[in-house]
Amino acid sequence: MTVTVSLVRDDRVRTGRVTVTVPENSTIKQAADLGGVDCPTFCALPEMPPGSAEPPYTSGSCGLCTVDLQLACGRTSSVCACRYRLTSAEDGAVITVHSARLDSTRDANATLLALRHRASCITCPLGSEPCELRTMLAGHDLGLERYPHPYLAPEPPDVSNPVLDVQRDNCVLCRRCERICPVGAIQFVGRGRDTSLLIDPDRCVSCGQCTQVCPAAAIVERPAIRQVREALADPDTVVTVQVAPAVRVAVGEAFGLAPGTNLIGHLCGALRRLGFDAVFDTDFAADLTIVEEAAELVDRLGTGHALPMITSCCPAWIRYVETFWPDLLPHLSTCKSPQQMLGAVTKNWWAQQVGIDPDRVVNVAVMPCTAKKLEARREEMADGPRRHVDHVLTTRELIRMLKASGLHLPDVPEETPTPMLSEGSGAGTIFGATGGVLEAAVRTVHTLVTGTELADPDVHAVRGTAGVRAATIGLGGRTVEVAVVHGLHNVPPVLQQIREGSSPYAFIEVMACPGGCVGGGGQPHGFDMAVRRQRAEGLFSTDAASPSRRSHENKEVATLRAALGDDERHRLLHTRYRATVTPHTGRL
Repeated sequence: MTVTVSLVRDDRVRTGRVTVTVPENSTIKQAADLGGVDCPTFCALPEMPPGSAEPPYTSGSCGLCTVDLQLACGRTSSVCACRYRLTSAEDGAVITVHSARLDSTRDANATLLALRHRASCITCPLGSEPCELRTMLAGHDLGLERYPHPYLAPEPPDVSNPVLDVQRDNCVLCRRCERICPVGAIQFVGRGRDTSLLIDPDRCVSCGQCTQVCPAAAIVERPAIRQVREALADPDTVVTVQVAPAVRVAVGEAFGLAPGTNLIGHLCGALRRLGFDAVFDTDFAADLTIVEEAAELVDRLGTGHALPMITSCCPAWIRYVETFWPDLLPHLSTCKSPQQMLGAVTKNWWAQQVGIDPDRVVNVAVMPCTAKKLEARREEMADGPRRHVDHVLTTRELIRMLKASGLHLPDVPEETPTPMLSEGSGAGTIFGATGGVLEAAVRTVHTLVTGTELADPDVHAVRGTAGVRAATIGLGGRTVEVAVVHGLHNVPPVLQQIREGSSPYAFIEVMACPGGCVGGGGQPHGFDMAVRRQRAEGLFSTDAASPSRRSHENKEVATLRAALGDDERHRLLHTRYRATVTPHTGRL
């Protein structure tokens, strides 16, 4: 069934009527988009994650999408274009998008949004990043003088979450965060002017996707910039930094470069200019992870123990399993993430090699992910009081540090990472994209099982952005089924198969964020899958041009593993995960 409506762009202009036909139950906003008619909105998400059946327009809380709907019978009413769904009753209706009255209504609603936003731009965590709220408000005639000041009493920030701070004075109640949260951790309580945003710290997995879509900096990562600067200023410390693959293809966006531009050489130069004593490439640790993980998978394939094995490098995913599916914890790989492997090796091996007291070493990680901050705080990620990774900066925090120091990243001369823990293959680079971990693992598993290299290291079957992707991989005389899942909302059906004993897979990669690490919660703001695909393509292009494309070819990894020995290698590079104290078991 379809519905045909006429859209009037502006009733003050004689031209501009568009007739469109849309499937029944489409929203007016979807009809306007199809007809090329600009229907203002603010609370709507830019798009929904891959695999989601819901349209991005369902909230309507901002009131900016109000339109006039005149049915064929002549009855007229004002409705929310984001929320109102067209049925056969609206067939032949005329929808007016702009008029003097509608524009006045939007100005009034924009004024109410401005009144709720009590924070100052001077202290805003966004810094120099583009501000959606300010851009939207600039297009309206605000009537702030008609309301008492302050309109709402100030509220203290909510710092109960270990990673994310809720700045309630910034919140404009758009509810984007509530819609994007894959675990239902965000809710709004109260009514009217007294409505407040809450994040349940027991449900939250710290993925940070809420920070990506918030237009008003109401939810932000807890910054570590001050602690890092203090460490850099301390003459008694040796401060190291590692840079994740996804960071290098996103950081340039803040300096006018296209998504996917690989700036690892410029980053090495800039980080040394910020004062870091050693700059390591997390690609090395990604290769180390793959060699360990591939060996573990081959062992499980031989014994049949706890199959399918599931990747463990995404801390938001780990938190999700611990909280909601703790009975499936044995299926997780015991490998630590590349961040934590490199942190442990730096303090326990590298410091000894270069003659530095490990207690003087401060490890900093630059990551695309807010959940990495939580991972670094886990009690098993330390040797007693000595944490393996001391501070985690998101890509956004690094951008602020660079700009505050007057460093225009593309103009910084390129340099190379510090030797010993920085050699990386193309397989390590693609860790940052959905499907990349599994593809890198397949390249090494094939060699371990068959003794031969894959003729073509590109495993195209697991690439792409479909929410769940499956493939059959040949390993000599046998085949195994593998799967890739990104976005936690896509995970429950896959996990339910494992719980029921009907999963066809031997190996599964899971990344919490849509697009993988390139779409992590600490990346430059915005939810745009096209941008995330460009970042991923930058990683895959780097892989294709790499002289080595297999993790097991990494000579630094081989040297380290031989030097550590089996017992120390297992102690530093592997771990076990546990159920949370109050698990929310079951499907979401």
